[in-house]
Amino acid sequence: MQDIKGKEKQNLKTARNGQGIFKTDTGFTLVELLVAMTISLVVMAAFYQVYSSQSRSYVVHEQVVEVQQNLRAAMFYMTRDIRMAGCDPNDTAGAGFIDSGATDRIEFTMDLYDGADNDGDGRIDNFNERGNVNGVLGDKDESISYFLSGNNLVRNTASNVIAENIDSLEFEFLDRSGSGATDVYLIKSVRITVSAISADTKHRKTLASLVKCRNL
Repeated sequence: MQDIKGKEKQNLKTARNGQGIFKTDTGFTLVELLVAMTISLVVMAAFYQVYSSQSRSYVVHEQVVEVQQNLRAAMFYMTRDIRMAGCDPNDTAGAGFIDSGATDRIEFTMDLYDGADNDGDGRIDNFNERGNVNGVLGDKDESISYFLSGNNLVRNTASNVIAENIDSLEFEFLDRSGSGATDVYLIKSVRITVSAISADTKHRKTLASLVKCRNL
C-alpha cells in the first residue's frame, strides 16, 4: 500500500516537472505554422478580391455618373436656349436661325432685352429684365451659338464651357412636317444628339432630344 502511494506521489512530482506521461509541449510545430499561414493567406486573398471588386465597381459607377451629368448639363442648356430661338415680340428684329453650314454647330438669335437697366438694380439686361425688348438684336445673350471646342461643349466662346468630355454633337433641323429643313426660315424644331465619354474613354453614352421652337 505504501509502495502504491509512493509511486503516485512520484508520478505527480514528475508531471509537475513537465516529464513523464503528463509531459506537454509548448509552441507549435513547423507543420502547424505552415497550415496556419496557408489559411491566413487564403483568407487575406479572399478579402482582397472582395475589396478590389468593390473598388472597381465604385470607380466605374463614378465614371458613368460623370458621363450622365455631362450629358444632362449639355442637353439642359441647349434645350433651354433653342426653345427661345426666333423670339421677336415686335416682329422687327429678324430673329431666327443662322445657317452655319455645319451639323455640329448651331447659331440663332432672339430679341429678349433692350440694353437698359429697367429694374434699377445696377445690372443691364439681367434675367429678370427679359421681356423688355427693343426690336433690335445685339443686346446681351441675344446671339447664341453652341459648338465643340476640343471635348468641351461651349456657348458662344471657347472659354464659356457648358459641359466637359463631350465626344460628339449633332443638330438636325426639321420643318413643320418633321422633314429635314434646308432653309433656315422653315426650321420649326431641332433634334439634338450628344454623346459624352468618361475621362478614361471606356464609358460612352448618347442622349437625344427633339426641341420645338416656340417662336417659329
